[in-house]
Amino acid sequence: MFNYLRELIYDMFCRNFWGFFHCLAGGLGAKFLCLWTNFSAGLIVFIITLSAFLYEVYQFCYKNKGDLMIVGRKYGTIRRWRRDSLGDIVLAVLCSIIVVIGI
Repeated sequence: MFNYLRELIYDMFCRNFWGFFHCLAGGLGAKFLCLWTNFSAGLIVFIITLSAFLYEVYQFCYKNKGDLMIVGRKYGTIRRWRRDSLGDIVLAVLCSIIVVIGI
């Protein structure tokens, strides 16, 4: 159990080379929405979550042509790609939550 959790966290955050940019995009998107709109904090986090998810779908459909074989070659395994994508979404959402609540 602990080995699985350690491997999951390692794949989601430590091997995730583009995670920083997703975190930055989530934080900046939340900051811009806070400054330029009158949306509630929950709605801002929902918008960032939805945009992060849709960006991962875009990456799969456009950049990888919707082919799991291309994804498997690029990331090593399909499981690693799923964890990497989940890590991107989690980082963007966590950073947007931090920006919205003002820590």
